[in-house]
Amino acid sequence: MTALKQMWRGVVTCGRLCIGLILLSTAFAQSAFAAGCHIIDADRIYARDLTAVFPVFSSLPPDLPIAYAPAPGWQRTFHAAEIQRLATANHLSLGMNADVCFGWAMAVPEPDRIVAAMKASLAAAFPADDIAIRIVDRSRAAVPKGDLTFPIQGASLRSGAPVVWRGFDVYANGRRLGIWASALIAVKGARVVAAHALHAGEPIRAEDVRAEDYQGPLLSTTAVSDVKSVIGLLPSRPIAAGDTLLTNLLEPPKDVARGDTVEVVVDSGGALIKTAGIAEESGNRGATILVRNTTSGRKFHARVEDKGKVSVAPSIAVGLVGKDQKS
Repeated sequence: MTALKQMWRGVVTCGRLCIGLILLSTAFAQSAFAAGCHIIDADRIYARDLTAVFPVFSSLPPDLPIAYAPAPGWQRTFHAAEIQRLATANHLSLGMNADVCFGWAMAVPEPDRIVAAMKASLAAAFPADDIAIRIVDRSRAAVPKGDLTFPIQGASLRSGAPVVWRGFDVYANGRRLGIWASALIAVKGARVVAAHALHAGEPIRAEDVRAEDYQGPLLSTTAVSDVKSVIGLLPSRPIAAGDTLLTNLLEPPKDVARGDTVEVVVDSGGALIKTAGIAEESGNRGATILVRNTTSGRKFHARVEDKGKVSVAPSIAVGLVGKDQKS
């Protein structure tokens, strides 16, 4: 306790510089902690780990658990008496008079590994983008040599300034330790933009859009990069001139669009009645839309069957069609 008090008085006296030195020395101690120990790579110390040090334990099943592994940065020491008891309990002859320790191989993640892990996450979410990443800062804590992962949810990626992205070092079959990095992230590639204002529900023509080079922050939704892919699609809301076209703002044309002239079919069993109508709503196959009779002006609901074709149930067809044609 006296030593801790003395350390704290020293920290108070020298301020931030001492705190930094203490943290730095702690990180160094963690990375070197297992240097004199035998390396483990699982959440248990197994018989195979003992065998690597004492071949006499090779008669035990390799996957026999011996003890829990220490936390990363710490070591598990078996005293000579413990090793001797393990050997005696398993009827093994061992003359042991020294301690042995086990620990994790620890290291601070290198920037190249961090960048590779970030790009792997971004490539899955933004496959069409050429992504550039520059690490500005990163956590300096040593971690076990596992797999680095940076989930997309770990950062706000829509900024032109450096962003802090939180990830994990995954080791020992799913155990995780938190890591972080501050990075400048930008994408490069083609973007399709509106050549002029686009109106909701109006099919996009070739002259309505153009391709431009883009370099900047990631967009909130996948951007369209190919002009041909948007021809004929409908904006779901108005798009201003110069705005980037995003996939979530575009939809394919409806099988029946509002204002289309449609064939109205009534199948009464014995006779097939056909007439013309005007679609008052848009819809795809299977949808029910409002239709207006071209002769009487009366409106009724009909089911979209195909492009330009709707059907009406016989029970509601009386009076809805005019100049019926039977077939």
